[in-house]
Amino acid sequence: MIDALYLFEVLPDEVRAQNGIRSKTRLDLTRCTERIQYSGIESFKNHKGQIYLNLCPSKELIQANDKRRAEYCLSDGKKNLSSLYVVNLEVPEYAFGYPNGRPKLKNGDPNPLFPYKNDGYLFRVNADYTRIELMVLVGERHHISYHYQRLTEGEYEGEIEAMRAGTKLFYPYIGLD
Repeated sequence: MIDALYLFEVLPDEVRAQNGIRSKTRLDLTRCTERIQYSGIESFKNHKGQIYLNLCPSKELIQANDKRRAEYCLSDGKKNLSSLYVVNLEVPEYAFGYPNGRPKLKNGDPNPLFPYKNDGYLFRVNADYTRIELMVLVGERHHISYHYQRLTEGEYEGEIEAMRAGTKLFYPYIGLD
């Protein structure tokens, strides 16, 4: 059911220094597994071929009613990949989200995630949000709360473990194995 798994993490100090990365908080895509060729995150790729996002408080970027707004979102500073909705506070390490479904961004530019508006995202985060796994479920936006419930109940653990075992390095950062 999970079509792609991406691991974003804050790189260790020495790896950041060796690669000329100044930000201590950016989350770099380090490993991935794709069962299908998923191009929904390609618009976040920089000129070097890296993909990185920042964890931002949603209030700074998302215009929505406080009752509908997540606490955090993942953004590259220009566009938002997804908000991270945590519904079950007993398992705060799990969240769900989905791409912006509007055809245009706030600044009027075309939304590069619009073609993926029906996809759903599940997230597993560590306590300090320095490691975030993104699991993509193509075409499952309208069922993502169901998948989130299954995730929190451990039903996807075997599938996730198998996908983790098959991850490959996304970008060859100097000093990162």
